[in-house]
Amino acid sequence: MKHIFSLLFFLLGFFPAIVFGATDAFWESPKQLVSVGDGIEATLFVDVHNEPINAIEADILFDERIVELTEMVYGGSGIVFWIHSPKEVAPGKIRFSGITPGGITQPKEFLLTLRFRARAPGEFSLT
Repeated sequence: MKHIFSLLFFLLGFFPAIVFGATDAFWESPKQLVSVGDGIEATLFVDVHNEPINAIEADILFDERIVELTEMVYGGSGIVFWIHSPKEVAPGKIRFSGITPGGITQPKEFLLTLRFRARAPGEFSLT
């Protein structure tokens, strides 16, 4: 029991910025209506509202009938250590998680960019 307490104490001391519910994630994407063959790029940012966060986990959903994922770019991300780097875990579903010791503190921190190719005409969206 003493070892578990010591480990917990160490982790909380190493990652002091634990805040829940103070963050907004948002996408920047120039296209919403797509035609067959269009290339689409969407970049995910996080705004921590001056309350640092140190851990992020997310599932990103898209309509795989409308678009296909062609590339994920996350070099230079605000996430320093990837627990699970971004990966398409099922058709239309991307999952990732990571931590940043000391916390993300920027009001507009880059997380990742996703690139798609349109398979069919329609409305492109990410959830």
